[in-house]
Amino acid sequence: MDGYEWNKIIGAVFASLLVVVCVSIVTKKMFSPDNIVSAYAVSDVSSSKTEDKKEEVEHIMLRLAKADAEKGSSQFRSCSSCHTVSKGDPNRVGPNLYGIVGRDIAKHDDFKYSSALSKHPEDQWTFEALDKFLENPRGYVKGTSMGFRGIQKPMDRANLLLWLNEYSDSPLEIVSPPDQQIIESNSSDTSK
Repeated sequence: MDGYEWNKIIGAVFASLLVVVCVSIVTKKMFSPDNIVSAYAVSDVSSSKTEDKKEEVEHIMLRLAKADAEKGSSQFRSCSSCHTVSKGDPNRVGPNLYGIVGRDIAKHDDFKYSSALSKHPEDQWTFEALDKFLENPRGYVKGTSMGFRGIQKPMDRANLLLWLNEYSDSPLEIVSPPDQQIIESNSSDTSK
C-alpha cells in the first residue's frame, strides 16, 4: 500500500469518530431531562404496580344507598358466562347466584366449591364480604378457583350487589350505618 491509501484509511477513521461525537452531542441535547415533555402526568414515579393501593372508599352500605340496580344488571354481563341468577336456573362453571346475598359461604346444592372457599373463615356472604370478594376474588380467598380478576370501581360493585340482592326470596334490607361518615381503607391485599 502506498501513502495515499493509508491517508484514505486514517481519514475514514477520523471521519467516523467525528460523526459519532456529533451524534452523541446532538442526542444529549435532544434527550436531556430539561427537554423531555411528559405526554401525561405522573403522580408518583417511585410507586410500582405491585405496591398496595390504598384509597378511602365509602362503606358498602353507604354506597348501596346510592347504587343503581339497573347498572348492576349491566355489571352482571361479565359474570353471566359462568353464573346464572334466576331461581331454579342450573349451575354453570360457577354456582347459581340466586339468593347469594346473605347465603352461607360455599353452601349451595349441587355445586362443588374449591377447598379454599369451603374453608373460608366467614360464615355468610354479607354485603361487606361480597364487596371484598368482588374487588379481588383471589386476593380475598387465596386458592379460590374463580378466575375472575375482580371489579375495581367501588360503585360498580355496589350496583352489582344491589341488583343481586333483588334476586332472592328474602332480599336483605339496605340499612345505612349509624355513622354516615364511615370510610374503609381498601387495598388490593385483603386476604384472610
